[in-house]
Amino acid sequence: MNLTSLHKRISYYRAELRKWAAPIHLRAVAFLLGMRPLPLNYWKIARWFARCISPIKDALLPNYWKPLGTGAMLKDPCLREALNNDELGFWTLDPKTLDFIWSRLLLNRPQTIIEFGAGVSSVALAKYAQTLRERCGVTVRVVSLEQTGDICIKIQERLAKTGLSDDISVLHAPLSVENAYQFDKKLVWIATHAKLADCVIIDGPSGPPGCRLSTLPSIIEFCRHGTRWFLDDALRDGELAVLSEWSKHPGIVVEGIYPIGKGLATGVITSEGSAPL
Repeated sequence: MNLTSLHKRISYYRAELRKWAAPIHLRAVAFLLGMRPLPLNYWKIARWFARCISPIKDALLPNYWKPLGTGAMLKDPCLREALNNDELGFWTLDPKTLDFIWSRLLLNRPQTIIEFGAGVSSVALAKYAQTLRERCGVTVRVVSLEQTGDICIKIQERLAKTGLSDDISVLHAPLSVENAYQFDKKLVWIATHAKLADCVIIDGPSGPPGCRLSTLPSIIEFCRHGTRWFLDDALRDGELAVLSEWSKHPGIVVEGIYPIGKGLATGVITSEGSAPL
């Protein structure tokens, strides 16, 4: 065996070891420390160790290049009914992350939600709005910003077909050359029924590393003090860099990343928004 072949074989085994170590690490952290957000410094150190095993990008990310199941795996019967046949965990939120976000929604009961990236998460949010209205008589408004026009139409048609369109607006927001969502602030304000958001969920846009940098700062003015936000795919290198930048923003607090799915970051908005001019 020549040196080139040996080097390739070693690289292969290191990559395989890293692939197995990533999900084991997340399960161990969740078991030992509980389901709570761990600070960014922890994940930066963990990424350094992961890259020592195999120097590849997204070294902390488990192998999610395939569906992890369907909506039939979800715990809550209402959520399971809405997403029963959907494949989850590839380009979408995975089942455990959806279960977790759903439980937080029912616990905190936000009434105005802004979402970046339409998809199965939009269906879940619309179902949450319907559930809260039927159970508690509480009106919830959801605004979903989506970069692709075809996906907007597809989600709108699905929501209408399943009777979930009353409480959600799916707005087309194409990306600029800097990968920032472009949207009419007045339209968003109208879609929220002139109410400040108390929850933001970020699972878009789809694009190069760091493309989600502008999402949260772009809608701070639509958020009330204490608005809870969630960012999926937080264990990717691009999202870790985004979180580091957000932690420097005077109006954003980054609490950390939950050891679940592809990493679910969370924090709060510390400034009070106002109606757009």
